[in-house]
Amino acid sequence: MIIPMVCFSCGKPIAHLWDIYLDQVKHYELENKKKKVTQTPEFLALADLKIGRECCRRMLLCQHDMYDKVK
Repeated sequence: MIIPMVCFSCGKPIAHLWDIYLDQVKHYELENKKKKVTQTPEFLALADLKIGRECCRRMLLCQHDMYDKVK
């Protein structure tokens, strides 16, 4: 699926955060291998992006990047 432009529940624009979110998750996965951190990379990335609403968090957490498989 392609990330929706806005959150379905509140209407906040979130599509512009998708690439940044993926980069942050990869960054924190590498850091977590070096250190023992109790939070997940996804949690840390959402905290950095200051996405606090549960509906917006759901939109990013539940997406799967299928674009390359569809091409």
